[in-house]
Amino acid sequence: MKRLMIFAIAAISAISMMAAGQGKTKKQNLSPEERKAQMINARVKTMKEKLLLTSEQTEKFIPLYQEYLEEMGKQFGKRPRKKEEVKTIDEAQAQVLEGLNGKAKVIEIQKKYVPRFAKVLTPQQLVKFLPVEGDMQRMVHKERMKRSKDSKHMKNKAACGQCPVAEPQK
Repeated sequence: MKRLMIFAIAAISAISMMAAGQGKTKKQNLSPEERKAQMINARVKTMKEKLLLTSEQTEKFIPLYQEYLEEMGKQFGKRPRKKEEVKTIDEAQAQVLEGLNGKAKVIEIQKKYVPRFAKVLTPQQLVKFLPVEGDMQRMVHKERMKRSKDSKHMKNKAACGQCPVAEPQK
């Protein structure tokens, strides 16, 4: 799941960079550290815009937010990547409970950080923080699903009736 968090970071970064017209081309590979840095920068930028942070708040917010993202990333790294097909009710129940336990741990982390964010943010900003964070997570998930579909489509291009099949080179 650590890879998932890195991918989420990269997806948010790519979206914000494309919107700004400053993104690297797809052909250029980024290191995991570069992807992580881009994701953090994109998330910080979004938070600054959505929460209307002052420069003084931003200075205090960034290190705390980075720490929060690291801890959340560790939690997501513990979760299984892909749900396996369940065959019994016991397997289904175990899978559902595992998901709920993961959500509970995420909530514990959020509860831990709310008082710390409250020292930096105004009450209005603090109330907006988790919804903005949730919106970013949904955006990343949506982009990840789109990319997953696109990559599956490209692998099955020959079977797709809508795409031209590449001619073999002579």
